[in-house]
Amino acid sequence: MKYTEILGVGDEFENIKFEIYPNPAQNKIQIQCSEFKTEKGIIEILSIDGKVMLKKELKKGIQNLEINVSNLEAGMYFCKITIDKKSSTKKLKIE
Repeated sequence: MKYTEILGVGDEFENIKFEIYPNPAQNKIQIQCSEFKTEKGIIEILSIDGKVMLKKELKKGIQNLEINVSNLEAGMYFCKITIDKKSSTKKLKIE
């Protein structure tokens, strides 16, 4: 038996390149994503068990976004960005 990792099916799977800083964060994070220049999208902060803690819809034309995370408890989260049929997720640590 051979183990392989499946990342996606067909042309539907594409990653979105974005940066989160600072990470770990305390009160605010900056998200930089050049793909928001031409497309609108959604940013979600998810708990480790997948619960949506924060959701923000973004209009196209925004490249840098500041998000207040001071109301989140310290711990590990996921930051997920979705644009059209593409999405990417990164770990986010709140201290």
